[in-house]
Amino acid sequence: MHRDHDIFVKAIRDKKKVLLTFVSNEHGGTEDGLCGPILYSPSCVGDDSDCYYLWNFEIVTGKNFLGLPPSQIVSMELTEEPFDPVEFIPSRREISDS
Repeated sequence: MHRDHDIFVKAIRDKKKVLLTFVSNEHGGTEDGLCGPILYSPSCVGDDSDCYYLWNFEIVTGKNFLGLPPSQIVSMELTEEPFDPVEFIPSRREISDS
């Protein structure tokens, strides 16, 4: 679990975005992104297999969905910007119509 876990939980509960700083490559480079928190999955075996899932609004093309272990997260800061995952998750009807 990351030291900013409480911020992640509060962001989900309050439907707010977080400013996320994370390690983005194997060379230790970091990246900042405005993200919507989606899910935290705790480890089942006690190792670093915990995972934080977020939607990165800063990505213009490519994969917006992030799955990060705590070791890859530098920090999370709660923002006042609203976020509701329902806005970008397609409904069953939209899926069946396509």
